[in-house]
Amino acid sequence: MENLSFFTYNNWTGTSVRGTEIASYLNAKLNVREGTVIHVKPPNLDNVLDGEWVDILDGGNLIELLKARPKVNAIAISQYAYEFMNLPNKTVLIPQQHINWEREKRISNPCYFIAGYIGAPSAKARRHYDNIAKELKKIGVDFIAEFDYKTRRDAINFYKHIDILVVSKLHRFEPLKTPTKMINAASFGIPSIAIPTEGYKEWEENYIEFQDFDELYKGIEGIKNNYELLSEKMIAEAEKYHISRVAEKYKAL
Repeated sequence: MENLSFFTYNNWTGTSVRGTEIASYLNAKLNVREGTVIHVKPPNLDNVLDGEWVDILDGGNLIELLKARPKVNAIAISQYAYEFMNLPNKTVLIPQQHINWEREKRISNPCYFIAGYIGAPSAKARRHYDNIAKELKKIGVDFIAEFDYKTRRDAINFYKHIDILVVSKLHRFEPLKTPTKMINAASFGIPSIAIPTEGYKEWEENYIEFQDFDELYKGIEGIKNNYELLSEKMIAEAEKYHISRVAEKYKAL
């Protein structure tokens, strides 16, 4: 689209999917100030002009900056973020598209289930999910964690090799956290079990909740017993977040 351009500011996978790859899909300009301009999670608003758009993603520092610049438009990534930010700026909701644009199928093995998690690397996250892996081993469930992915293809390869996504919680309050991981998993027909948090509002009917290991064990067993039905439901729900549908919301800007 000749009248749409995206500015990106780092090489994080989430920003790349939200900026570089959506720009490519839309045939939009990248890092060129032309037509309708969208800044994807800028570090600040120094490079943003009045009337342009800021796609906040999880950039909580941008909320107060935007309040001080009410003529800058804002894009929220989730329903809860849209409500939580409460900005005076013109604000629209554009959900994160899932990564499975090609609608690829998962590699499954009927003999056993593999659970997994994918996310940003940190010592705390590695310890946390190592502990989950040890606990799941007690009920005969293998667990893999992926912290070293770089590209959309890396993430796709991870999802294609798991059967259940497990999402725990590392922080008390995460208003800008999104259910994107679970939506990505759903696009491959993978059900999720997660500790609920505020940012999962629009996905709250589409995952199994747990708070402790007993609930995690029971939840995984329930998923295993109803896997085919849940898998079909996940694929149907994820279709709402296919890039072809999300792209229409960008065009509407």
